[in-house]
Amino acid sequence: MKKAVLLIAVIFSFAESAPAWDRFGHSVVAEIAQRHLNPSVRERVLHYTGGQSLASISFWLEEVDDTEPYRTEFEGYHSSICTADCKSPLYFRKQKRQCRDGVSALEFYTECLKHYKEMPDSLVYTYLKIVTHIMGDIHCPTNISFEDEIISFFIIEGGDIKLSSGLASHQYPLYANRLDNWSRKQINSSTKAWIQDWFEDAARDVRPTVRTIPENARSGVRTVQQTEDLNDMELRKAGYRLAKLLNTVFK
Repeated sequence: MKKAVLLIAVIFSFAESAPAWDRFGHSVVAEIAQRHLNPSVRERVLHYTGGQSLASISFWLEEVDDTEPYRTEFEGYHSSICTADCKSPLYFRKQKRQCRDGVSALEFYTECLKHYKEMPDSLVYTYLKIVTHIMGDIHCPTNISFEDEIISFFIIEGGDIKLSSGLASHQYPLYANRLDNWSRKQINSSTKAWIQDWFEDAARDVRPTVRTIPENARSGVRTVQQTEDLNDMELRKAGYRLAKLLNTVFK
């Protein structure tokens, strides 16, 4: 009886504190991306951000999405869904989420940004903040869900990136130094596709670490083994892919 009570306590303890990527993680993604922007693109991006780094704007979406009108506009955009075999075509996202998901949002705002020359600077700035954040979200293990899951809450094994790194929030460039170590060939291979493909690749990385333990027909427990290696892989890929996206949009 004591063991059962303990298990329930542990489940709810983890469920309440289950971390997605916090400011530190999103800053790492943005820092890696900024390092790989083409010089002319970096100049344009800094023009629209008023000289602020991508890292400094990477958490804006989290800061405002609890207030209107952002709460309604951005509802559902932090998480994305795919099939059991890690596919996420548009028809599937429409069926499951009415395209209220990270992949669809990133596709939409990226298409908007392609017309940046015709837009007011303030709107370009807002869209930059959105895509910078959502690129991290579609790679974050806890933000990826699968069609065959029955979930009522999460247990996260592995914890918070910042805590496991031993670094303070402002030291994210040091963590980016550690991750930004792929060859040009590796980077090109990882970024050669586009948004939907990038998410599906992240889902394939995450899938082996997800264990769904059904309790009954209506609820269950999902355990994500959020290892340091998995986090590092997704942070790295998200950073390189964000650079590819911005280099393509602002070329």
